[in-house]
Amino acid sequence: FKRKGSTDKVYNKPEWKNNILLSDNAVKWFEARGISQKTLVKAQITEDVEWMPQVSKEVNTIQFNYFINNELINIKYRDGRKNFKLVKGAEKIFYNLDSTVGHDYVVIVEGEMDALSFMDAKVDSVVSVPNGATLNRTKFTTRTYTKIRSGSMFYN
Repeated sequence: FKRKGSTDKVYNKPEWKNNILLSDNAVKWFEARGISQKTLVKAQITEDVEWMPQVSKEVNTIQFNYFINNELINIKYRDGRKNFKLVKGAEKIFYNLDSTVGHDYVVIVEGEMDALSFMDAKVDSVVSVPNGATLNRTKFTTRTYTKIRSGSMFYN
């Protein structure tokens, strides 16, 4: 991906921990929502303990890893109570952005689970906004990447 314009802003980048082995409970949780283990591996979903401010303690989380050109840019953590957080100070980008390479279309959905559902249905070029419905999409989409801007877009 080539960014449109440049920025002087410096972002925090999380460290990639190649721990894509998910617990049986996590796989079953996704499978109950129609998401296959094959899709979880393809999407590089991870699981680990993380401090969640909503519950003021470390808890087990599912981690949606956000990449550009195979470089980890951000992580969204989700606990069992449906609490979320992103890496503080990391850049907010589309989830699953690398999937759009080589395609002349992109499907944009509200959340990572929606993106995983499309992936499981063999829709290869699908992204999600990083904060779901809470993000000001107009502001976010003005910072999109050339590839996304040039494609056909379908909204969820």
